[in-house]
Amino acid sequence: MTIDFHCPHCEKFLKTTEDKAGLQAKCPGCGGVITIPGATGAELPHEATSEMSPPPVPGGTGSQVRECPVCRAEVSDSAIRCRTCGEVFPSRSVIVAGRPAGQREIRPFPPGEVIEEAWRIFMQKMGLMCGALFVMVFLCLIAGGFVFLLAVVAGFLSDTGNEVGAAVGWTCFGIGYLLLLFFNLYLQIGYMILSLKVAREEHAELSDLFTGGRYVVRVLLNSLVFSLIVMVGLVLLVVPGVLAFFMLWPFSYLIIDKNYRGLEGLKRAKSLTEGNLGSIFLIFCVGCLGNLAGSLVCYVGMFLTIPYVCLLLALSYDRMSCQTPLAGEATASI
Repeated sequence: MTIDFHCPHCEKFLKTTEDKAGLQAKCPGCGGVITIPGATGAELPHEATSEMSPPPVPGGTGSQVRECPVCRAEVSDSAIRCRTCGEVFPSRSVIVAGRPAGQREIRPFPPGEVIEEAWRIFMQKMGLMCGALFVMVFLCLIAGGFVFLLAVVAGFLSDTGNEVGAAVGWTCFGIGYLLLLFFNLYLQIGYMILSLKVAREEHAELSDLFTGGRYVVRVLLNSLVFSLIVMVGLVLLVVPGVLAFFMLWPFSYLIIDKNYRGLEGLKRAKSLTEGNLGSIFLIFCVGCLGNLAGSLVCYVGMFLTIPYVCLLLALSYDRMSCQTPLAGEATASI
């Protein structure tokens, strides 16, 4: 049974399945947020439906496009999320013959589609993304300037022979430097939270930059272990270190998104990136080239390229997390 209704904002005729009743989606016509009504209302005659609703796009093997079940927009057959209404498509083969229940299906995400989608979202949210980066850099410079001032005072006391004052000054500098590192990490995590919300086209605002406090210790711990693994891999003929980097890089997104404890983020990261290493490599190549281009314009261009690259990485994580669940997480047969 289907639900036929009109958008309350632009009166566009929409059609979806009965199980979507009560959910919110974006109208493909005007982009307004709508609540899908229940199936109790009167449906339009079949003639009206055939005239106003686009014909179904066949799916299945060999199809290049299919139809979103919520907004009826055409999407790529390999798409994981509808770019019109944000609907996440469940896997059509979560449990496959020969694969134990709960094991993650390997399905590489299309890097070209992610790059294009990230650019579309970035153009819509450029002000927020660039503004948040400017605020983050400004606050880091202020905090760094204060720590530098502590170092200057401590050096001055050392030069004047005031040993007690110099000891106190250098101690304050050391404490201030550690606090500066934590503050920078705190803002970086906040920017990742903001980027992930923007990538998912959820409501995001500048205050999200200051919401990463509870993740700082966990991200720092996982970052230290991650750096150690990569360094050891680089010593072992470089290639193992590069592979380790690409396999484990989304650990911070997993901690933020799934609220994982301890080193669970690193443990889950390998399962998340399985089958996606080629796509991840291309995404990082695009990110490096973008930041390089930004640095050539007296580094000012990086205020545009860094937000886009951050959004690109967040969207790549989102695409991987929208695939079938990680090993050990609950799954359901479709």
